[in-house]
Amino acid sequence: MKTEALYSINDGNQNEKFYFAKLDQQWLDDLKAKYSWDDFNTYDNRMWEYMDKLFDQVIENCNASSNEELWQKLNRPQKVFWSFLAFGG
Repeated sequence: MKTEALYSINDGNQNEKFYFAKLDQQWLDDLKAKYSWDDFNTYDNRMWEYMDKLFDQVIENCNASSNEELWQKLNRPQKVFWSFLAFGG
């Protein structure tokens, strides 16, 4: 029986950015204008836009051969965000 590996945010890389997104200021400004925290909606908010640009698109383009390789190269903030998305999903 195959068991899934457990990962720790303390594993592997902690600080270096191997995978990252390049965002322009206009995109950030537009996002702030589109989503006000004063009018928060659980399923339509900035966090999901951040997830798409900062995580989904980055992971799609990283060419990691396995989840383990990906995990070892993510930095600590990316691991925290990945974990948040996994538990939130």
